[in-house]
Amino acid sequence: MTREEIIKQVEKCILNDSQNTYGTPENNIQTIADFWNTYLGIKDLEFMLTPKDVAIMMLLLKVARMKSSPEHLDNYVDCAGYSIIAGSL
Repeated sequence: MTREEIIKQVEKCILNDSQNTYGTPENNIQTIADFWNTYLGIKDLEFMLTPKDVAIMMLLLKVARMKSSPEHLDNYVDCAGYSIIAGSL
């Protein structure tokens, strides 16, 4: 896959496919942060996970998957997408 193809795939994923399925990235990531904070029992605002934390942790998940399956291009697309989302938050 070329860089241009990866960029087009990331754009399609962030702006169309995922957004049409899960809602805007900002809303979806906020929902994940809320669930993770509840699951972890975090109540102190100082320690609560933010949407940016979630996007970065999802990016790290994709990096771990890239290590296990370096040939699986979807992880690179998702990693770029989460990086864009984190940068925009």
